[in-house]
Amino acid sequence: EERPLLRLEPGTGLVSRLLGIDDELNPPVTPLGPGGDYRYPPSDSVFDQVNVYWHADHYLHDFMGDLGYAGPSDSLIVRIHAAIDPYVAFTNGRFVYLGRPVSGLWREVGQCQDIIYHELTHAVIYGYGIGPTGPNREAAAFHEGVADYFAAALTGDPVIGEWLYLVFPDGVTRLDQPLPLWTYSNYDHVSFGGGGGGSQWGNGMILSSALWDLRREIGTSADSLVLEALVYLPSAPIWAQFANALLQADQDHHAGRFAPALVAALVPRCIHGAVVATIRGPSALRPGVEGEF
Repeated sequence: EERPLLRLEPGTGLVSRLLGIDDELNPPVTPLGPGGDYRYPPSDSVFDQVNVYWHADHYLHDFMGDLGYAGPSDSLIVRIHAAIDPYVAFTNGRFVYLGRPVSGLWREVGQCQDIIYHELTHAVIYGYGIGPTGPNREAAAFHEGVADYFAAALTGDPVIGEWLYLVFPDGVTRLDQPLPLWTYSNYDHVSFGGGGGGSQWGNGMILSSALWDLRREIGTSADSLVLEALVYLPSAPIWAQFANALLQADQDHHAGRFAPALVAALVPRCIHGAVVATIRGPSALRPGVEGEF
């Protein structure tokens, strides 16, 4: 398909206020002919620069922007054809790395939109000061689960990576994992096509499946809730804090009308909020004497 490349800054390469493309194998792409367009075929080595720019801009400006995302505080750097083998892709802060194809294992990473969206979500989460560290690796699984969720929300497909990974034709991760197996009570004991039990990707599918359940009930309002919840989270959140943050975002932005749907989606997956209460009153009472607490 032909798509317009919007919000480009003047000069060399594909750069905007939101992001810049850096190709580790090729020089910055230049327009074709006097018309100044970038109609490179997918077989051209620089096509991925054009493709990744359009998808990244679409994700950050059109999709996340419509949810109220103001954009990163500092523009993201998306490095394609990165020498990161055996990894397919990863993100660190504002830097997104998309790897090179490996014969028989995976195709061109820069041509797989759901992986692009997944990695960009990591950068968005980092922008809220949230890292993939902390006790029991819940923050890492949170990163992966939310990254899968937003990728699936944009594509409308709960399966992530089915085009990219040749050895996993059904995708590596997916958001429609069934109950009763895929619950927090089985944290660290669920496995999937791309890895064994205990990985942050497998654990993350418990959380992303809960969010997908929520989206089935309330539609795209779930996307807003997930994004709005990020501001309430600490730097290494546990899932109980994320449950609290979702309920707080619902209270602050949606008058609490989605609380029943949130509970219905999270509780069957054994995801509960963190309850903190301070009770003041007399330490002891004689029989028959009233006390106020």
